[in-house]
Amino acid sequence: MKNKGTIFIVGGTGFVGTEILKELLNLNYSVKLLARNTHKIEPASNLEIIEGDIFNYKHWEDRIDGSLAIINLIGIIRENKNKNITFNKLHVEATEIITDLAIKHNVKRYIHMSANSASSTEISNYFETKYIAENIVKSKDLVWTIFQPSLIFGRDDKSINMFIKNIKKIRIFPVFGNGNYKLQPVSVSDVAKAFTKSITNIDCLNCSFELGGTVVYTYNELIESISNNLRINNFLLHIPLDLAKPIIKIFERFDSFPITTDQLNMLLSDNTCDENKIFDILNIEQQSFDNYVKNISKHI
Repeated sequence: MKNKGTIFIVGGTGFVGTEILKELLNLNYSVKLLARNTHKIEPASNLEIIEGDIFNYKHWEDRIDGSLAIINLIGIIRENKNKNITFNKLHVEATEIITDLAIKHNVKRYIHMSANSASSTEISNYFETKYIAENIVKSKDLVWTIFQPSLIFGRDDKSINMFIKNIKKIRIFPVFGNGNYKLQPVSVSDVAKAFTKSITNIDCLNCSFELGGTVVYTYNELIESISNNLRINNFLLHIPLDLAKPIIKIFERFDSFPITTDQLNMLLSDNTCDENKIFDILNIEQQSFDNYVKNISKHI
């Protein structure tokens, strides 16, 4: 099969990035992957691993030359200001750099990972910086596509799999507030297919797309669905927000503490999609969340 061209990926060593990389190689693209920790990456044919940092681009930017498209997956879910790891730096500043480099090296096709509910809001710094990054992309002379996924599940995710582990261990499961806030979990495989199929699809040019699963759950229903699939009876212990918020504020400075104020605010905001048309546009048959839980629970 003829090689389809070279895709340059930044932020591609994480949970979603590894799935997109696998999909690109399966589709017979060549991939150049920028990474700080190259030992994490399995060598493969048609894969060029570039050791480097997005903020020290003078050392590697010439490797962008000849790329068909750039995929930007850089992002964090939690800040560590002591290490200068912030939402603004990784979402906003990094996007400014990579979009400018795309233009400089004549790469017109640019695909960007954002987040569902990204908006100009004081609710969450994560959402706000994702929104600012989207506007940077739209302001540049690029042919862009922006994806805004809801909660992503898959074999190596750190959210749904954590729920499964904890539900197996804890019969009294803590829930912040009333638990009626909504989520629409989407498969990492479906997300990867959306990214890779959009590269050459003309209906994806200069468009933003939400990525959600086939079912909308309240947080209570999500926990109950997992429990039912595992055939476990759990009691949901609802913790009043007036009690939870000050405790989280005190302990969020410790990396080992499982949640931050920003993450709580994101959780309390409905994380659902108004439309899910991209899967029809790209002819992607979505994976079932319930089937995933049934299958993965045997391995966790």
